Amino acid sequence: QGGGGNSTALVQQVARLKAAEAEGQVSSLRAADAEGQVVRLKASEAALLSEVGVVRAELVESESARAALSARTELLEERVTELVSACTMAEVAAEEATAEGARALERLE
Repeated sequence: QGGGGNSTALVQQVARLKAAEAEGQVSSLRAADAEGQVVRLKASEAALLSEVGVVRAELVESESARAALSARTELLEERVTELVSACTMAEVAAEEATAEGARALERLE
């Protein structure tokens, strides 16, 4: 009976060792899976950060272009105002010249 007890203890010890080994393998697989997920997430993060950088650069470029267009629009508006003023003065001068010419014709007659 003593030998039988030893074999039962041996079987239980083998079972515990196998269970511990299985748990170790599961833990290793989980750790490897987690590491793989971390690597994939970091790659995704790097890609997203790169894309964010591109979008920010495009935004800065478009803001710069918008500012340039705004400044150009202001200059064009100032030029239009100057031209309208010049046209008004030319119209007044033309009316005065026409009136003066009409008076000169009256004097000649």
